Amino acid sequence: ALEAAIAVNPHFDGAYTHLADVCQKLQQQDKARQVLEHCHRHVNPSNGEVAFSLGALYLRQQDYDNAKSCMEACLEVDPWDTDAMSVLAQAAAAQGNRGEEESWYRRMVDTPGIDKETAASAYCNLGVLKEGQPEEIGLYEKALELLPANFQPRYSLGSAHAGQKDWKQAAESFRMAVSLATLDENLEGKSQALASLYRVALLLIQSERQNGSALQNQEMMERLYNVMGKENYERL
Repeated sequence: ALEAAIAVNPHFDGAYTHLADVCQKLQQQDKARQVLEHCHRHVNPSNGEVAFSLGALYLRQQDYDNAKSCMEACLEVDPWDTDAMSVLAQAAAAQGNRGEEESWYRRMVDTPGIDKETAASAYCNLGVLKEGQPEEIGLYEKALELLPANFQPRYSLGSAHAGQKDWKQAAESFRMAVSLATLDENLEGKSQALASLYRVALLLIQSERQNGSALQNQEMMERLYNVMGKENYERL
């Protein structure tokens, strides 16, 4: 029916997007690509929905240059299209261009009206790009200001503190990450955060011993219990 509609009125761009959606649901990726390409190039190059769908398809097919071209077309229609910026950042990352990837994430967080979830994700990705640098922790904290109950920046913040050998702050962040993962029923994240919490708790106790706190074995276990928290300790 959609193909018939296009045959009757080949200049109506709406039918092309619907036909491409049907093709993708039927796993006919090549046909979906052909439909979108025809619409984008010959019917309505200014249709942002078509450009975005085609660009996302190019991204999945690892055709990064064409994906970028489509997303740049989206931004010509809507300069504040953060979804298009996100795809541009992903394409840059896939090509190993960290500078370009960073510039798109920074443009995202500076975009007026960006939603909290998208901004938090962009800040978290910027934190990953700034791993080991002074700016890293502040970027994760910005993500958490927007979404305090977000597991990923909380876990990443713990990792950043651990990278600076701030074991106490790392342990606090990992404890919170375990709690968040538990609430979200994120079993993989919970296991990951619990393992990291145990590791930094041991490192914290070791650093305290090196600084003159001579603990006996029983005292060490009690200290580990306190650092990790009762429920987390019992999960080991």
